[in-house]
Amino acid sequence: MYIKNLTQISLKSNVTLYGNQSTVLLDGKGDIPCLIMGIGSLLQKTLSEKIKDKLKIYSTDIYWVNKLIDVDSKKINIDTICRDVIDIAKQLNLTDYYLMGHSVFGGLAIEVAKYQPPSLRGVIGIGATPGWDAKIINFKDQYFEKYASKERKKRFAQMQNQYLETKKETDSLASVNAYYEE
Repeated sequence: MYIKNLTQISLKSNVTLYGNQSTVLLDGKGDIPCLIMGIGSLLQKTLSEKIKDKLKIYSTDIYWVNKLIDVDSKKINIDTICRDVIDIAKQLNLTDYYLMGHSVFGGLAIEVAKYQPPSLRGVIGIGATPGWDAKIINFKDQYFEKYASKERKKRFAQMQNQYLETKKETDSLASVNAYYEE
């Protein structure tokens, strides 16, 4: 896989969230706009040139890794995150665009789509579950129990215990499992 050097990706503009600016990177030669959410700058650097020939890719890390965006984690929930992503697309004047996310951010892209923003054409989830309800969680747990090696189960238990030492009151068990099973 070819990974572009960040210096080859151009600066498009900035977006503002909570009074703070966040850089938006632009890449790709295509005419189909695609906003990458989550840790967008990392995912953007790993996409193939074939994808970049089709898409014009915008990415910003917003408050997941951007130290400039200071957000009280107790005030952030799925609703505020979805509205922030929609706001970013509006600030970039994106129309008829796709929303892309990897892993848990792919699931978040699906959640954003549930708000039915009129300019959103579709969602591209990479390694993302199509939902996160009791049925899927049960399936995941049964699959893990049946197929994971003893070493993998031991590592998972260690990571869960480590997480419990740092757990915030706003975290859910579903988020714990999503982050530590990858």
